[in-house]
Amino acid sequence: GTVYEFDPATGKETLLHSFATNDGAEPTTSLLSSNGELYGVTSAGGKGGLGVLFKMNPSNGEISVLYDFNDDNAERPEGTPAIFKDVLYGTTSKGGLRFRRCGTIYKYTLATKTWEQLHAFNGPTDDGCHPRGGLAYSFADRHDQLFGTTIDGGAKDHPLVVGEQRLL
Repeated sequence: GTVYEFDPATGKETLLHSFATNDGAEPTTSLLSSNGELYGVTSAGGKGGLGVLFKMNPSNGEISVLYDFNDDNAERPEGTPAIFKDVLYGTTSKGGLRFRRCGTIYKYTLATKTWEQLHAFNGPTDDGCHPRGGLAYSFADRHDQLFGTTIDGGAKDHPLVVGEQRLL
């Protein structure tokens, strides 16, 4: 996969970065822009082949791997991360509880460069399974809440809106 820049005024597309497996592979989400950097995930590649969380400098295309996902905690990130107070929040579609492997919610603190699993999904009949989209937060009436969806779970195994995760 690649990261590219597109100028709608000129119609010019510019290749910024080609992933080379060790820095990720199969980017399947949009990018998040914050403080002059771009953040994103790949659903494969990295040290364990199970995806990476990365930061990219858009002026030179340089990628820095922030976290390599692995079989021990979470794998296959497939949603664009959200950022709140210099902390990235995201989901993985697999990993988590050893026998369920229904995915996770995680956070990555930029200042300390630390990754933490916040929640492991229990399965379709409990709180859902396999989150695929990114997380969203609301500033209207729930200032410190994240919201997301899973593709499995809920009534008759239809998609499920995941409850709240406190950010503060």
